[in-house]
Amino acid sequence: MSGPSVAVIMPVFNGKAFLKEAIDSVLNQESADWHLYCVDDVSQDGSYELMSLINDPRITVSRQPQNCGLYGVLNEWVRKVSEEFVVILMQDDLLHKNHIEKFLGIANAHRDVDVFWGSEDTIDINGKKIAIGLRSEEIELIPSSVNGVRSAIERGCIWTISGSFTRARYLSKKGFREDLPHASDWRFILYALKETNVIYVKDALVTIRIHAGQTTKDLTDYLTVVNEISEKMPLAIGFLEKKKALRRLRVLALRRSIRAIARLDFKLAGKAIFFSLFRLN
Repeated sequence: MSGPSVAVIMPVFNGKAFLKEAIDSVLNQESADWHLYCVDDVSQDGSYELMSLINDPRITVSRQPQNCGLYGVLNEWVRKVSEEFVVILMQDDLLHKNHIEKFLGIANAHRDVDVFWGSEDTIDINGKKIAIGLRSEEIELIPSSVNGVRSAIERGCIWTISGSFTRARYLSKKGFREDLPHASDWRFILYALKETNVIYVKDALVTIRIHAGQTTKDLTDYLTVVNEISEKMPLAIGFLEKKKALRRLRVLALRRSIRAIARLDFKLAGKAIFFSLFRLN
């Protein structure tokens, strides 16, 4: 008998508060065609000790010898797993019970597609709903082209990494840039839109938790990605597209500075203003 088709990879770093809920969301899947890999990245809050108590053959718990960051963990483990598909699940988030069953059915019906993702619900730190995602049986097939890249550049990151569903062969071949901890997911989907077929499922199959402990997106990483794509894909992001992207980054930086001033965080405000006035000129 062959093993499961889906590897769920959960990178963990000081995530004890929400770990049980995240793991339970995998255990409660309607499909049994999965194996969960919980990878601790040298947590200091007892996350690894909590996971070490798990005694379930469907779950592998591992601890990194040294901290290597989110994308370092993902790059290593997407190459280790033997399953055909990879689901990435962040430690704060929850898979809906039909997540694997639905994505697996769509993926098996579209063998020429490598990357899949869907809509999402969002909750706060207490589990209260902030926003409700789409509810539909529709899917959107996005053929590989520079047009998809251009659209993603204009809209920002359209790919939600947590709950994403990807063919392991593609994910292990492409991987993530570990030196871009705040924008490597965006870079990944931009290249995927150019290189392979992508499907967006218009149904919320994951719940994303928003809370203060999460890393704030770093605009410098986004600027690096914009510059890289404009150099390597000039047909996707020409002069006008790049100008629009930089204008959007400037607005985000100024908004960040205003919020920082309101919190009396003048150090962050100064960094945001410097980024807007000098890094984007």
